[in-house]
Amino acid sequence: LGECDQEVEEIAATQLPKALKNWKSGNYREAERYLKKAVSLDPEYADALYLLGDFYIKQRQIDKAEPLWLKLLEVCPNYKAEVKYFVGVILMENGKRPEAIKMFNSFLADPERDRGYDKEVKSALKEAELMDELLSNPVAFDPSVVQRISTQEDEYLASISPDQQKMFFTRKTKKVNRMDGPTAKVRMVEEFCMAERNRTNGEFEIGAAMPPPFNTSFNEGGPSISADNSEIYFTVCQDLKGYINCDVYYSERDGFGGWTTPKSVGDHINNRDSWESQPTVSANGDALYFTSNREGGLGGLDLYYCTREVGEDWSAPQNIGAPVNTRKNEKTPFIHSDSKTLYFSSDGQEGMGAFDIYYAKASNDSVWDEPVNIGYPINTKEDDLGLFVSLDGQTGYFASTKYRAQGGWDVFDFTLPERARPEEVSLITGTLVDEFDEPIKDASVEIKNLKTKEISKVRVDEQTGTYARVVSAKPDQDVIVTVKKKGAAFS
Repeated sequence: LGECDQEVEEIAATQLPKALKNWKSGNYREAERYLKKAVSLDPEYADALYLLGDFYIKQRQIDKAEPLWLKLLEVCPNYKAEVKYFVGVILMENGKRPEAIKMFNSFLADPERDRGYDKEVKSALKEAELMDELLSNPVAFDPSVVQRISTQEDEYLASISPDQQKMFFTRKTKKVNRMDGPTAKVRMVEEFCMAERNRTNGEFEIGAAMPPPFNTSFNEGGPSISADNSEIYFTVCQDLKGYINCDVYYSERDGFGGWTTPKSVGDHINNRDSWESQPTVSANGDALYFTSNREGGLGGLDLYYCTREVGEDWSAPQNIGAPVNTRKNEKTPFIHSDSKTLYFSSDGQEGMGAFDIYYAKASNDSVWDEPVNIGYPINTKEDDLGLFVSLDGQTGYFASTKYRAQGGWDVFDFTLPERARPEEVSLITGTLVDEFDEPIKDASVEIKNLKTKEISKVRVDEQTGTYARVVSAKPDQDVIVTVKKKGAAFS
């Protein structure tokens, strides 16, 4: 109990020993009855107000505790410093942020406080102030359903190719195995799908399941594709041997325009005793990010990255580290085509509660600035996950059940807030062919930004002669493309 210089009605004071005796013996109904009687006999009885409020908190009846402890602080402001912290938490839970902020500050200013709570209170204060700022300064947000892709079925785990022409997603549909005859059962099947953008009206087609080798023996989804459309990375949660775990796989374009059999990115990335999932590959294919719960992280799910080494193998995974990763969970990473802006979800950063969407900028190689909450009402008190952004940085995409457009999970787009947009980049594509329209082999391509002098070397597909590269280039900056091959002239 705390300290309070007050005179108490004698009959009210006699109720407390009875209440405490029943509380200790586990007779909570009687304990509550005696405490309520004490408060009714003397509504300003500080000890009774404190104990009845504490009783309700332990019974998870927070709404009943709030008025009791607010009355306690009104009657005896210095009764017990910790009450101010607990009342602040209750006020936060009940959406009363300004009052909660006042309580937290009052606790931190109290010289008699238990300083062991300081770290928790400062964290709660920071969260309350951020939430108050987010709710007081909402960002423009008017999501629209992506037509045709979004159907009466569920569509989710979506991503868009850097050239903006293909959207990959998972569609859950009802299927019947006709080989089972007239007694065949209807079952729900998740299919890895792809939809192409109609070049006439700019809208996506309805899309269809990806052909083999996809949608065969794998449970797969959450894809990410390189700018030249030659590599696709995705999650596989069951391989052909029946081993159930989530790992990162990839497939490559073959010489006939199809896809090779999916392969693991390697045992040095996929661990048998941990979960590796939600890969996102940089547009130029030189960095791979994913989510994992492997040992050695900062806590829960963390974000990791690998870089492309000589010989086109991936390096050993590195934890992105703080300030992106926290003691809680980070997931659904998306690295924009600028390779410098990372979007992800976290329940360990201060925000609206549950999982919020954040973005972080790379100040230099592998060093990230403090993450920024993308804002309310994009983020809500519910889980907000899976944001990805168009090449021009103008449009954000996500999957949700909140807006009930076509039914169930659907894919939506919206205009991205200006402050959350990535750096301006350009996608340069081309094809190297000779005078007979045959692909040129053993040629190299370089792209130079004439203003920044930055030079990018470009990989050329020897089967097709095609190449693609995302470069940092603003509208007022010119680039020059150079093709080099011994004994050949570039036109």
